[in-house]
Amino acid sequence: MAFDEKTIRAATNLGSDLAGKPWFSNVGIAEEENHPVLVVYLTRKPKNMDTVIPQVWEGIPVRLREIGKARPLTS
Repeated sequence: MAFDEKTIRAATNLGSDLAGKPWFSNVGIAEEENHPVLVVYLTRKPKNMDTVIPQVWEGIPVRLREIGKARPLTS
């Protein structure tokens, strides 16, 4: 599915809104049942998650994915 400009702009705006939060990594776009969803990637779950991350952003559902913190490989 190719995502329209509205979806891309919503992802960009959500990323800008969450930028700088210590638990935030990035925002992506995915598809569920032929509809776009915004995916917020978290390094950890924030306190008060229900109040700091919206369930819907600009009319598009938001999903959360906890990915953990990136660490360098050791040999």
